[in-house]
Amino acid sequence: GKHVVVLGSGPSGMETAVRLCTSAYNAAHVTLASRSSRLLPAWNLYLNESLWRIRSFVESGRMTLMLQSTMSRANETHATLQKAVKSKRGWKSVAVDVRADLIITALGFTSDESLIRTAGFPDGLIKRDTCETSQRGLFNVGISGVKPWTSKADGKILSTFIEDSTPIVRKVCKAVVARV
Repeated sequence: GKHVVVLGSGPSGMETAVRLCTSAYNAAHVTLASRSSRLLPAWNLYLNESLWRIRSFVESGRMTLMLQSTMSRANETHATLQKAVKSKRGWKSVAVDVRADLIITALGFTSDESLIRTAGFPDGLIKRDTCETSQRGLFNVGISGVKPWTSKADGKILSTFIEDSTPIVRKVCKAVVARV
């Protein structure tokens, strides 16, 4: 029954968004946000199934797909996404507030430090049992390679998970349900 924002449209992000819309997890609404201008092409059966289900959930109103968007702010009730919009003078960025009872980052192996800070990882650590970050209601299924989070010297390590990690996605989705 929660409104959830999933950041990232790779395999883990798509799987997380799809799972949350199913009757097993029953999110009220899922917003799938991606920096990309389109979802990945269906190069295997796994991705093809996810793309088909995303299309179905978008058509039924259970999910919103926001391409070319990044998160600029977040709190326990909303996420502000910066969406690229084409105008007569070219591309511009428009701020869109999205209800977000919970936020899940599924950003795989590429990201940038400003997004990490926006997402609210002040100490770079997550809870192992739920994958929740130090910002209440914000979960992580895979960010890596971002300084200072990969530096072991200062003790600030943001845990990293492998893309397509079904057990981690399942763990995060269960933690979201447990929040209800």
